[in-house]
Amino acid sequence: MPNFQPFINRTFAIRLILLAGLLMALLPGRASATEEYARQTGKGCIFCHRESIGGPLGTVGFAYIRNGYRYPISQAALDKSTALQTPVHQVLRFLIGYLHLVAAVIFFGAIFYIHIFVRPTRLTGGIPKPERILGLSCMVVLTLTGGYLSWMRIDRWEQFFNNTFGLMLFIKILLFILMATIGLFAVTLIHGRLKAEGRQQQAKDGEVTQKVFVVMAYTNLVIIFLILGCIGIWRWNLPWHPAPETRAEIVAGNTCVECHRLKTPGIFRDWQAGIHATVGVGCHKCHRPNNEQAVLTSHLAHDPRKISAVVSPVNCGGCHPKEAQTFAASKHANTNQIIWQIDFWLQDGMNNTIERTTGCFACHGTVVSLKNGKPVSGWPNVGVGRINPDGSKGSCSSCHTRHRFSIAEARKPEACGQCHLGPDHPQMEIYDESKHGAVYHAEGPGWNWDPDDRDWRAGRDFRTPTCASCHLSTAGTIAATHDVTERLSWETQAPLTIRPADFAPFPAAVDWRTARGRMEEVCRQCHSEGWVTEHFRNLDDTVKNYNEEYYLPVKKVMDDLYEQGKLSRQRYFDEPLEWEFYEFWHHEGRRARMGAAMMAPDYAWWHGFYEMKRRFNHILTSADDLRRSPAPSVTYPLFPGRFNE
Repeated sequence: MPNFQPFINRTFAIRLILLAGLLMALLPGRASATEEYARQTGKGCIFCHRESIGGPLGTVGFAYIRNGYRYPISQAALDKSTALQTPVHQVLRFLIGYLHLVAAVIFFGAIFYIHIFVRPTRLTGGIPKPERILGLSCMVVLTLTGGYLSWMRIDRWEQFFNNTFGLMLFIKILLFILMATIGLFAVTLIHGRLKAEGRQQQAKDGEVTQKVFVVMAYTNLVIIFLILGCIGIWRWNLPWHPAPETRAEIVAGNTCVECHRLKTPGIFRDWQAGIHATVGVGCHKCHRPNNEQAVLTSHLAHDPRKISAVVSPVNCGGCHPKEAQTFAASKHANTNQIIWQIDFWLQDGMNNTIERTTGCFACHGTVVSLKNGKPVSGWPNVGVGRINPDGSKGSCSSCHTRHRFSIAEARKPEACGQCHLGPDHPQMEIYDESKHGAVYHAEGPGWNWDPDDRDWRAGRDFRTPTCASCHLSTAGTIAATHDVTERLSWETQAPLTIRPADFAPFPAAVDWRTARGRMEEVCRQCHSEGWVTEHFRNLDDTVKNYNEEYYLPVKKVMDDLYEQGKLSRQRYFDEPLEWEFYEFWHHEGRRARMGAAMMAPDYAWWHGFYEMKRRFNHILTSADDLRRSPAPSVTYPLFPGRFNE
């Protein structure tokens, strides 16, 4: 029998190194999730990876893999991924992954070497001992390290079958088990028989055993190519998915999409261009019913499930729990309740249903009720304080307009300018006049409104703030929030300027000093400490000036007239001085304070204190005339819309 041992010993090391290098060159680099994730979400590498060009995965990247390559990511997957991202786990995973890769390269390289350079048909005397030890060692290492790496990615048995990655991993494991079984059989039983038959020179039996060995060797070679194929499919993907989506809600959602593509193309194209379409969030995910908020989709014979026409923060909170929670605690969510407590127009019924519906409630929100699952009152409405049929408050689409729900849109001042404009709260006009607004209008189109890492930063993504960056977005160490009251130190909408915690209709939960500190940190992203200190000192002085020089003196005059019976408390707005006093604080007073807070000098002075001076003297002069008159104030006999209910 020929002895190939010297030949193997002479060339094995050099050729194995060459094969290993070739195999490593053929293996795909970077993390496997990058391309598929980017295709699904429209996000860049940095969202999952620690570097913008890919490379090591971060917490979100591992959670995405553990979640079966699905987005949104489940909280369980995110929690486990976070726990496994400690420095100890990261070092351990690197070492185990490195060992797994080295063992695979050596094991596969040895098999390729035997097939290419030695040929299995020439190993008639059994497998050389070094190769047997090498093969068994590599199989043990691959089994242990592969088990750990699979555990890092897979939580539940069904994750092997509900997505392409899991299915490829499952097939790869089965193929490895088959290959290891064949290998063990070859290095034990077959090797022993080849060696014994070679010594005894039993030609016929030796031929049979040799043929079995050759078949097993080539079978393992085919299995290796299949394993590499599995790796290639889940790393590089294919035009088709071996494990297509079969979840009922997705299948039904596709039906909804196909129908609305034709019947409401505007809705379809908005959804298609938004993040929800790219991450696989279909119609039913958002339109699922909450409590009695439902109507049977009887027009879909294949899908009799209930849907909700009114999408509330409860629906959105399924994927955005933190945003829903902080929004629920805000003045925005409760503004329908607030206006009924403080607004004279509503308290005294001085406007009618259509005026409230097209005016007040369009921004503040209305109460939506259902009949047979369909909205019958207070609809359509996306007011920020809408009372929904499921009991929740608010409408996320007030700022993130449907069906695109763009975060970039909500970060722009125009989103807030839908409601925050006009004589009573002209924040939009004030912002436009300010330096911030001037820079935004000049440069805003070129800013990065939705960065890949989702961390919208001053100086990197935008140059000057918008409403969102001051009141909602992350700023330094200040976390993002959907509670617009968390950074306010004055209640400038109230008749008498007070601290937010003292606002009786809806007291703030945050102390004003804490809120002031948060807003100061927002400002310090672009301004010096001295600038920030002086700005807020000017605001405090403005508030003091308004309260003591303007509001309190006029309020005392009005209270005296009520006490003297010159004015009636029966209802508001039916006497001339009530109109004057209302606009004194509700229009000019707000403009003066808000103009100072947002650095708009024209509003602080000409539309603010200047107008207040004129109205101040007019109110005092009219009050003197009324006191000298033997009769009380005249009342308006006609009030359009007052009784038209």
